[in-house]
Amino acid sequence: MTEEITGESSHASDPWPSPCRIPSTISAPKPQAASRRERTPALSGIDGNTIKADVADKPWDRRSRLPSVILSLAAAATVILSTSRYGAGLWPDSVNYVSAARSFAAGKGLIGYDGVPLVRFAPLYPVLLGSISRATGLDPLSYAHVVNAVLLAAIVCLSGFLLSRYVTFSPALAFVGTVAVLIVGPLVDVSVMAGSEPLFILCVLLFFVSARGYTMGASTISLIAVTLSAAAASLIRYVGIVIIPVGVLLILFRRETQLKPRILHLFGFLVTSAGSFGVWVTRNYLLTGTLLGPRHGSASTVIENYHRVLVNVLSWFVGALDGRLGLIRYVSAVVLASVPIAAVFALLRGRGITGLLARGDAAVRKVGLLLLFIVLYATFLIVSSTTTAYDAINDRLLSPIHAPVIVLLFVILDRSIGLLRAAPVGRYSRIGLLAVVAIWLLSPALTVARSSLDRARRGAGGYSTVTWRESPTIDFVERLAPGERDVIYSDDPWAIRILTHRTASLSPERVFYRSSEAANDISDFVGSWPEGGHGLLVWFGRTGKEWLFTPPDLQTIADFDTLAELDDGTIYSVRARSPTSNRD
Repeated sequence: MTEEITGESSHASDPWPSPCRIPSTISAPKPQAASRRERTPALSGIDGNTIKADVADKPWDRRSRLPSVILSLAAAATVILSTSRYGAGLWPDSVNYVSAARSFAAGKGLIGYDGVPLVRFAPLYPVLLGSISRATGLDPLSYAHVVNAVLLAAIVCLSGFLLSRYVTFSPALAFVGTVAVLIVGPLVDVSVMAGSEPLFILCVLLFFVSARGYTMGASTISLIAVTLSAAAASLIRYVGIVIIPVGVLLILFRRETQLKPRILHLFGFLVTSAGSFGVWVTRNYLLTGTLLGPRHGSASTVIENYHRVLVNVLSWFVGALDGRLGLIRYVSAVVLASVPIAAVFALLRGRGITGLLARGDAAVRKVGLLLLFIVLYATFLIVSSTTTAYDAINDRLLSPIHAPVIVLLFVILDRSIGLLRAAPVGRYSRIGLLAVVAIWLLSPALTVARSSLDRARRGAGGYSTVTWRESPTIDFVERLAPGERDVIYSDDPWAIRILTHRTASLSPERVFYRSSEAANDISDFVGSWPEGGHGLLVWFGRTGKEWLFTPPDLQTIADFDTLAELDDGTIYSVRARSPTSNRD
């Protein structure tokens, strides 16, 4: 079955049998033995498998598989070490995922931390956590880091497989590329947090592995794997819908399959992938009247978002110029960038512009699906961040294109080695390139090691750090005796919910998060806030909450008494003020 998914078998089967196929009972003349050159024709398709079939189809044997497996184990160990103090890191999205997983395990459906049906987030990650909880009886927070360790190991392993298929001139470069997937960029950072990113990244890589198998054989298993991975992607993160057009082009441009089977394949792919997403958003609309939850206009411009994408991606490879290691990494990155340029000049000198275009076309077709996904994903982020308010584009949001970008980079370097082989220095190009890449990887390797040790001491991140777990304000809220006035509002209700298990609501919004749209007028809350006439306001006062009304703002419409002033926050007792007294 694995062979059919990855296209590693020596033969391919048609998942939609043709009525014109010769019955097995009728013996056909045996063809004459073909020469090795005839038995290994060049492959074609949208992914550009134009190298010889005996090279493209070589088994992923123990010698090429073992390094990826070792790196996968190292990746899992990195996550376990980083999360050893408090478990997986937690941010506000994590609180929603964990709350939804707990409600799913309890048989109550997918309910967010605020008691509202989960619609702003796709369902598969909390369903995965909730299913494990239901099967084991454990709380999702007790094993979320283990799930992430397994997911990261699988991500590294699949990345190693793709690199071993696409990097053909230098197997050592494929191994180094797998190392780069692990230590360069945000992969470890997102894998230590309880979020949907690792599962989504794994699903994307499964799509590309299956897509490669489909282009090389169009087997039933590979088609099913492509379809299911595309369907799952959009149900793990809504941005996953960008993989659906990639799948459409994959099927349409497989020229070895006749038109009718391609249409049938495409129909099944769209019904499953787009249909499953349609079912989920229909559910959302029936429950809340919105397809993807309430959304508001963004305060960011398209230029700002484009700049964020560019700066974040470049930072993966160049980094900051801090100290000698930073300078060495910067210089080595410049040297690596010059290698393809040198290869282009060498090809121009030897074969002219025609040879360059031919080789360029073959290289683009080879990684066409990866390149298309990267462009579509980045474009979707830029456009959606310009029209809809959510987190500023950062490493976390860009992490799903991290592995494809690394694979693309190393394919370019590998093809450059192939082009430079005929140059006077060609015999030394491979060794020199590997040396430069090793130097380039030195700084991120040390960064990952240091950050992992620091996380082991201080916590993985977010609410799973010493700062939050030993917070005096959190401790005060946790020790509050239940009472009528324990209607809690806060500028960080997610922290209160996940750390104290108390229900808390977001304090009144001035504008919507990362939006220029006004959310409320302060006068609208006179006599109605806090709900029930009295409650608590827990104000941590951390930066980045400018979109909320501050305690001085709220004191104009309600009566405040300070219960406690602590090192990291203040707790107020709040009573609603009648509209008449407020006018006075």
